[in-house]
Amino acid sequence: MNRFVRSVLYGGFALTGVLTTLLGPILPELAARWRLDDAHAGLLFTAQFLGSLSGALLSGRMASRFGVRTPIAAGYAIAAAGVVGVAAGPWMAGISGVATWGLGLGLVIPSTNLLVAELSRERRVAALNVLNFAWGLGAVAAPPAIAASLPAAGLGAFLVGLAGLLGAAALGVVTFRAGAPSEQPAPAAAGVWRGSWIWLTGVFLFLYVGVENGLAGWMPSYATRVLRLPNGTMAVAQAGFWGAILGVRLLAPALLRRMPAPSLIVSGLALASLGMALLPASSNTASLVAGALLAGAGLATVFPTAVALFTERAGAQGARVTGVVFAMAALGGATVPWAMGAVSTHFGSLRLALAAPLVCGLMMIALRLREARWPRLLYMSK
Repeated sequence: MNRFVRSVLYGGFALTGVLTTLLGPILPELAARWRLDDAHAGLLFTAQFLGSLSGALLSGRMASRFGVRTPIAAGYAIAAAGVVGVAAGPWMAGISGVATWGLGLGLVIPSTNLLVAELSRERRVAALNVLNFAWGLGAVAAPPAIAASLPAAGLGAFLVGLAGLLGAAALGVVTFRAGAPSEQPAPAAAGVWRGSWIWLTGVFLFLYVGVENGLAGWMPSYATRVLRLPNGTMAVAQAGFWGAILGVRLLAPALLRRMPAPSLIVSGLALASLGMALLPASSNTASLVAGALLAGAGLATVFPTAVALFTERAGAQGARVTGVVFAMAALGGATVPWAMGAVSTHFGSLRLALAAPLVCGLMMIALRLREARWPRLLYMSK
């Protein structure tokens, strides 16, 4: 992978991190502009999720027919159009715009993972960990960047600028030199969907994304409502969780020189489970922050490494099956946090609900040990 291709793919993927988490920081401005109550504001998140789910399902069909670059370039262009719609439109155009940028994200994220995996076949585990580090960097940097820019430029100017960057990413993808392995779509293999490993991977990523979103979504409420800790402590715990994910993903290439990729997943999940067990048992700042750090550090390499193993196993059929697996992952991001809220409401205990990610983590360990036939990508330095 040459420097230009790497810059476009990794830089664009950082933009997907910004866009995935954009609604939270700008929601107060949108709610004031469109005079939304909480119920209508919540529909924006639903619109983004449904768009992402649709895009993920469509990405595999587009990639297998036209090559992996096509859904990536189209996804960035569609996302840019959605952002402009939110910047300029009234409520109905705005919610359509959010669904549109969700569609773009659904096209870009699985296809970029697949393309980077194919262009980095000898180092795919390390490359995908660094790629997802770029996503996390965008997600973490977005809220402070938005908070700093809105008073000076306004929401409309910020969104138009973001749309311009997304358009530039689309143009960059279009200008790639042809001839990458992924540009030659493979014919569909008979019975490709019969492999249980495809659905096991989908369930595994469903649980992972659900755990990550559930912890990130409910940890602030747990810190302030249950532990009655100040907002500053809650912010430290959140920063520790995401910071640990970013830091360990950056260290992944070094870790992969010392252990096989499948072992990295299991050891990471064991460490994350320890942190997730500490969170509902915590009673003070130290135990909360320790649990957040351990959970983040353990989860850091799980998703990109699992995706690398999956694309290695899928081989030429990767373009055909990746979209469905990522759609299942997106569904987990919507389902597990909702289920945690339902548990909290039913039992009157957010502490009990925070034990749900631990159960999911143990299920992921069981799935990983069950699927012994996943490919063994040994060391990044191969």
